[in-house]
Amino acid sequence: MVEILEGGSGKAELRPGEFCRVGSLPGIANLVIADNPDVAAVHFVVECGAGGATVQDLNAPAGTLLNGVKIASAQLSNDDRISAGGVVVSVRFGAAGQDGETGQKVAESELTGLAGRVLEKLRLPGEPLFAVMDAARDPDVLKLVAESGESSRPLFEGEAAHNLMAFAPYLVFFEAESKLLATLLEKGWGKSWGVYFTSAAGFMDINKHLREMLVAEDEEGSTLLFRYYDPRVLRLYLPTCTSLELARFFGPILRFLVEDQSPESLLHFSPQGQGLRVDVVSLAASAEMKDKG
Repeated sequence: MVEILEGGSGKAELRPGEFCRVGSLPGIANLVIADNPDVAAVHFVVECGAGGATVQDLNAPAGTLLNGVKIASAQLSNDDRISAGGVVVSVRFGAAGQDGETGQKVAESELTGLAGRVLEKLRLPGEPLFAVMDAARDPDVLKLVAESGESSRPLFEGEAAHNLMAFAPYLVFFEAESKLLATLLEKGWGKSWGVYFTSAAGFMDINKHLREMLVAEDEEGSTLLFRYYDPRVLRLYLPTCTSLELARFFGPILRFLVEDQSPESLLHFSPQGQGLRVDVVSLAASAEMKDKG
């Protein structure tokens, strides 16, 4: 149990594999400390593991104290006190109850309706599934990704990753029977939360490639953030690319799977020879794939 004792109120119950962010930014921090200029947007995080719990300071300007001692990260013991900007948070260990569960509750096997039909089209044999999810679209995006415990990484790095974590794109890898994937489809399909894709490359190789695609130049030579991870942008951009642009953009990616303007259909984009293949997949029951060439 992580509970604010002084300077605010709130508590969170964690089970192994779960964590709690403490800070001042609603929608991102799990325990929110409002109206305190010494508390960073996400000041520190407490993570519960099978063998105990740890606390990690997230480079907050005011620092994080454990039982009065400034730390970067540390193992936690029962009844430890974590201080941040005058706020005191306690950590207690004990048997977990049933009413404090956090995280995703939807499993892939439980999906029905439109979300279930999307899942069937995203899961392709022999093609590992990834996504770039856009935290700027909805506060739930980062919350779901962060609480899932599944492999993820912001595409922004350095100071930008810390300052813009609530608005960053996040690379996510979906294991088999991913609860995160099921929940993202249930809550976010049709809302332009991100784009899905398949690749046989390693996670960090894909991360490097996608980071290189973030920067573009306009006609005047100014550097811009290229929001290709917005499906509304990607489905307009790819058909305009030359063969060289397609080869550079796809790189290690086998295909992009993107929601269409109507959530009732899915677009498959994949390289074909020197051009682009676009398949429109209807998500109606028993629908066939249509090749647009």
